[in-house]
Amino acid sequence: MKAEFLKRDFDVYSTEVDNDGIDFVVKNLNKNYFDIQVKATNQKYIFMKKAVFQPRGNLYLAMLILDQKQNNHFLLIPSLDFLNNTRDSFLVDRNYEGKISPPEYGIYSNGKYLKALIDKYSFEKIVTELEKSG
Repeated sequence: MKAEFLKRDFDVYSTEVDNDGIDFVVKNLNKNYFDIQVKATNQKYIFMKKAVFQPRGNLYLAMLILDQKQNNHFLLIPSLDFLNNTRDSFLVDRNYEGKISPPEYGIYSNGKYLKALIDKYSFEKIVTELEKSG
């Protein structure tokens, strides 16, 4: 994922430890910074604990989906979309009140949701918006 940002002329800064849900930070040419959490999966569902992944304007989830046909799909999801999601059933916000599991944000990435995810959050589409930001 870092290489994908570097190809687009972002500066990339590695974090020393991943204790705040941030794997690296990128800076666009307008000197705006964005925190990036990275997930890779070949599963139908992936999640982030709310205690670590706390949506805000400059936090993005960079996601690599490996499907069964050996196609890689790079996505870039604004974290605020987990809070403002009213339409897309592939983004979920679970609190598990009264349960053992901690609260989480999740993404369904199986076949029936994959095309919609790619259409809305393709890396190329969202990174173009970040390039212009500022």
